[in-house]
Amino acid sequence: MIIFPIIILVFLYFSCIFISNKIEYKKAYWFFEFCHLTAGFLLAVFIFNFTANGLSILLGVFVVGILWEILEIAIDRFNRVKSFLLKFGIKQGPITLADTLLDLFLDIFGALIFLTIF
Repeated sequence: MIIFPIIILVFLYFSCIFISNKIEYKKAYWFFEFCHLTAGFLLAVFIFNFTANGLSILLGVFVVGILWEILEIAIDRFNRVKSFLLKFGIKQGPITLADTLLDLFLDIFGALIFLTIF
């Protein structure tokens, strides 16, 4: 059960890249939020392989979410990184505090859904 969430997370990431290149960000915003919810769930599945402690799972998902948001902010702030990623077709929408907080909430909510089910 360790490899399944990793494969799906990689698929989600590449689908986000595909969608961001094909559809305007504002029209596909819901898809990116769905991906955060799903990623929180899948990270919880992955962490569950190592510990069944609910608090540890939530903390792990939160830490990964924080690191992801820091990465998004770094990409947004550093033009050299942004231009490098654009060479590979990787672009992101605008970074706002509201978006960051919603992303973190959805990550945690996805983990809570997992913990409720299992």
